[in-house]
Amino acid sequence: MRVASAAGAGPAMAVWTRATKAGLVELLLRERWVRVVAELNGESLSLTAHFVPAPPAGRAGSLPRSPQTRVSGAFSVEKRMLLAGKVGQPPKCYLQPLRKTRLRLIKFIREVTPYIKKPSLVSDLPWEGAAPQSPSFSGSEDSGSPKHQNSTKDRKIIPLKMCFAARNLSMPDLENRLIELHSPDSRNTLILRCKDTATAHSWFVAIHTNIMALLPQVLAELNAMLGATSTAGGSKEVKHIAWLAEQAKLDGGRQQWRPVLMAVTEKDLLLYDCMPWTRDAWASPCHSYPLVATRLVHSGSGCRSPSLGSDLTFATRTGSRQGIEMHLFRVETHRDLSSWTRILVQGCHAAAELIKEVSLGCMLNGQEVRLTIHYENGFTISRENGGSSSILYRYPFERLKMSADDGIRNLYLDFGGPEGELVRVFLKHMFI
Repeated sequence: MRVASAAGAGPAMAVWTRATKAGLVELLLRERWVRVVAELNGESLSLTAHFVPAPPAGRAGSLPRSPQTRVSGAFSVEKRMLLAGKVGQPPKCYLQPLRKTRLRLIKFIREVTPYIKKPSLVSDLPWEGAAPQSPSFSGSEDSGSPKHQNSTKDRKIIPLKMCFAARNLSMPDLENRLIELHSPDSRNTLILRCKDTATAHSWFVAIHTNIMALLPQVLAELNAMLGATSTAGGSKEVKHIAWLAEQAKLDGGRQQWRPVLMAVTEKDLLLYDCMPWTRDAWASPCHSYPLVATRLVHSGSGCRSPSLGSDLTFATRTGSRQGIEMHLFRVETHRDLSSWTRILVQGCHAAAELIKEVSLGCMLNGQEVRLTIHYENGFTISRENGGSSSILYRYPFERLKMSADDGIRNLYLDFGGPEGELVRVFLKHMFI
C-alpha cells in the first residue's frame, strides 16, 4: 500500500495521507458473492468484474452441455421430421412428445436464467446518482453509468467523497471479513468481503483514510456555499463534519446502530441522515442542538462486540425544553474518537465564551426566580419585584462543589455554604 500526502488540509485539520491499493475481493451482488478486482486511489474505489473462464468441454470437471444446445437439438429433429419426404405432416404421435419436450426445456431455461446470467456491475450495483453534487465536483471521472463503461470490462467507479466506511453495522460480521461502504445520500450500501481478517482490516484502513483525507475539501466547499468566513462570527461556519453511527432504540427495547452525519459549527451540533450539498438541505437537519447546552459525558470503549472487540463510543447530554436528551455514538477508529472528543469539548467551551451569558426562569423554594450563568462571573439567582430585581445568591464557579440533575427538570447545585446549603432549582426550561 502506497501513501501520498493529502492536499488542501487547513491548519485546523489533521494531515491525512491517501492510500493506493489493489487486489481481489468479493462483492455482494444480487444476494450472492462475486469476485471483483478492487483498485483504490485518492478519490475513488473502482470495481472490475473478475470471471474465471469455464474449462473446455470433455475435460474432467467440465460443465454439462448447456440447455440452449439441448433445445436447439430438439428443434432440429422436429424440423427434419416435418420436411422429410415432402409428403404431408408426420403423425401427431411423433410431434406431441417433441412439442412437450420443447415446452419443458423453454420453461427450464426461463427458471434457471437468473442463476446462469452473467452478473453485471453496471446494471446490478445500485450506486447510480450517489456521486456528490458539490460545487467543485467534476464529471470527468467515471461515475459507473453504462455510457462510461469500457466495452471489454464490466467496471464500476465509486467516488469516495463523503462516503461512510464502516464495519459490522448493517450486516453481521462474525468472521470479521466484511467492509461496508455507504453512499453520501445514505440510499445505497456496498458490501465487500475479504479473504481473512488481516486483509479486511488493511482494506478498511485504506478506504477510511482516503475518505477522511477528502474532508478538508468538503469543509471548504460547505463554507463557501454557506458564505462563511473566518470573520463572519456566525454559527454557519462548519468546524467539522463526518459520518458515524448512532444507537437507536427499536420496538421491544432492542437497540441498533444506524448511520448519521454529524456537523459542528461555532454554536450548534447538527445531525443529518444524508449529506447536505445545498443550502436548503443544510438548513433542514434532522436534529439541532446548541453546543452551550451540550456536554460530553463519555468517551472510550463501550460494550463488547463478538466480531470487533470493544466498540469505540462517546455520549452527549443536551438540555432542552423537554428535558435531558442523551445520544450514544460509535466511531470506527481511535483517531476518530480522539478527534470527536477534542472537537466537542473545545466547541462547547468556545460556544459558552461566544454567548457569554444565559438567563432563564425557574422556581426556587416555591417562588419564581431567574438563574443567570455568566462564563466569567458564575451563578446569579435573582427575584424580580415589579420593575426591580433583588439578588438572592451569587456564587463564582470556584464555589460550586457539586451539581446534578434528575434528567427531566430538577437541577441541584451545591455551593458548600456554612450550613451545607443545597440549592434546588425547579427549571421551567432546562439548561446544563
